[in-house]
Amino acid sequence: MEQLRIFKIVVIGDAAVGKTSLSMRYSDNSFQYEYIKTIGSNFFVRDLHIEEWRTRLLIWDLAGDELFGRVRPIFYQGSFGALLVFDITRRSTFDHLAGWLEELRANIEWDVPIILAANKVDCDNWELTESEIKSYSQKNAFPIYLTSAKTDQKVAAAFNRLASEITGIIVKLESPD
Repeated sequence: MEQLRIFKIVVIGDAAVGKTSLSMRYSDNSFQYEYIKTIGSNFFVRDLHIEEWRTRLLIWDLAGDELFGRVRPIFYQGSFGALLVFDITRRSTFDHLAGWLEELRANIEWDVPIILAANKVDCDNWELTESEIKSYSQKNAFPIYLTSAKTDQKVAAAFNRLASEITGIIVKLESPD
């Protein structure tokens, strides 16, 4: 019987950057135009195969509103990785990434893989250039994906990369070498 690996990941970033939309698109291939503010967190599940492993991702979409900053720490517990999301049409969400990284690292006891998602690339009113985003990605050694939940651009690629990186770490830890 095939072994099931279960990994909790968090999806973090400012309010209204598209965290819920990305999570919904990845978990059940749906997109909603109506925005409903996340209160605390949303929870999604996606099953996939990585190498020979059956993998279940437990996706915790954390509320980005500052109002929920006090309750977010409990949702980080047990996470194996993070999707760090910003809205390419709002520079302020990019500028706040350092704060999100600080919060993540303060609430998870080990270094976890982090994937950077520059979301809403389907929009025309970008406030950032690709070179700025790539520079930030390289400086922090984060893989970057230019995503759109609306058009489904690179959504699965970003989440799957995160799952693969987590699996790679776990396999190394379990190897008898």
